[in-house]
This record gives sequence, structure tokens and C-alpha cells, in this order.
Amino acid sequence: MTWEDFVEEFKEKYFNTEVMEAQQDEFDKFSQGNMSVAEAVKKFEQLARLCPHLISSERDKVRRMMRMFRSDLTVVISSGPHPPLTVAECVSRTIRAEYWVGQNKEQRAKFFKEKREEKTQAKQNQARLGQTPQQKGQGGPLGQNNNNKQYGNNQQKRKWNAGGQGNQQNFPQKKNAPDSNSYPTCQKCGRRHPGDCHAETSRCFLCGKEGHYAKTCYLNPQNPQNQQRRQGSQLHAAQMKLEGPAISQGRLEAPEPQGHSVV
Repeated sequence: MTWEDFVEEFKEKYFNTEVMEAQQDEFDKFSQGNMSVAEAVKKFEQLARLCPHLISSERDKVRRMMRMFRSDLTVVISSGPHPPLTVAECVSRTIRAEYWVGQNKEQRAKFFKEKREEKTQAKQNQARLGQTPQQKGQGGPLGQNNNNKQYGNNQQKRKWNAGGQGNQQNFPQKKNAPDSNSYPTCQKCGRRHPGDCHAETSRCFLCGKEGHYAKTCYLNPQNPQNQQRRQGSQLHAAQMKLEGPAISQGRLEAPEPQGHSVV
């Protein structure tokens, strides 16, 4: 048996079509994932030896290797003046990109960690002082205006209350007039009134004078004669105002007396 025959028989037994297709699928679907660049390159070389017909040239191998790396690394690699032409150049660029991307992630993680710690510390300080974040926001210009407005309203209420009490102290309350029902019933006239009864005399109940009764008294507002008397007084006052002294051209003119002539 020659060497060529041995190789063919060995491949048919241990590297049949099903095994080769499975290895080819694994090589096509292989990606870096969470592995480092060095670990991914090592695994890539192992799979490439089993599928040499898929990477017949250096260019094909570089293209498949670029497709295997993470997207954040390939963006950095492709941003150079030209894409990598050899496997060594591709691996070298990817290792440098991995370093800088890792540094950037660490800085960003550190930055956001510090921000979270600052917020946590601020909340703890506010809780220690017994002040919530919403109450702290009210301490600004808008919250201060609201507090001042509420304070002013309280002060105004105090002033009004104090003013009301002062008015009550300065001005005594009006005493209610005695109710007529509180007087005893008169045995002479059957009415309730204070003082002596004037039923047996011609004395007026309103003014206490003799010679007339309450319905014709000048103090009774419902007396028709009183209404006519008030109207006459108003008319007389209006006539006196019209016939009174007149002022014209800076001098006082009095009306001429009737029946006499002024020389």
C-alpha cells in the first residue's frame, strides 16, 4: 500500500463527508465572542487547518478573520489608512484595538460609577437631613416663590384676624333693643309698654304730650300729614335755593325787596 492510498483510506474512515461539512459549518460560524484576540486567533488557526480549501489565499484568510472579530474591534481596524493585507498585520491591529477599546470601556465604566456614587451619596445626605429630592427642588427660585407666597398668605390671614379682633375691641357690640314682649301686660289697655299708661288720658304714646294721639303725632312716619309736611319742606328749601343770593361777575347780588325801590 502506498502513502497516497493510506491517506485516502484514512480520510474516508475518519474524515468522511459528514465530518468535513460539520467542521466547515463550524469554521464559517465561528466568532470571537467573549474570547480575547489571542484566544480567538488560536481557535481560528485550528479550524482553518481542517478547511484549507476555504482559505486558499492570504486575502481569503484575512477576510474570514476580520469577519470573526467583534464589531467594536473591526470598526477600529477599518478606520486606518488601508485595510490589513496580511494575517500578521490584521492580528497586530486587532490587538492594539482591543487595548484601546478596553481602556475606553474602563474609563466610561469608571465615569458612570462615580456618577452613580454621587447620586447615591446625595440621596443619603438628603435622607439624613430629612429632606426629599422634591422638597430640595422647591428650595430653588420656583420653590422659594411658592414658600414666600404661602408665608405671605399666612401673614395676611393673621393681619385680618388681628384687625377683626381690634375692631371688636374698639367698637363695642351694638346692644339689641328691648323686646316689647319683655314688658308686662298693662291692666288698663291690654298692651305691653314701659312706664305709665296713657290710655285714660289724651296723651300721645309716641311723644308723651297731650292733645293728640299716636296716629296723628308728628313723630309717626305713617301719618299722611307728616308726609305732606315733609314734601312741603323740601319744596320750600328748593325755592329758597333758587331765590337766594346770586353771584355774577365777581360780586354778590341780592334780590330786590318787593314794594321798595332802590335808589
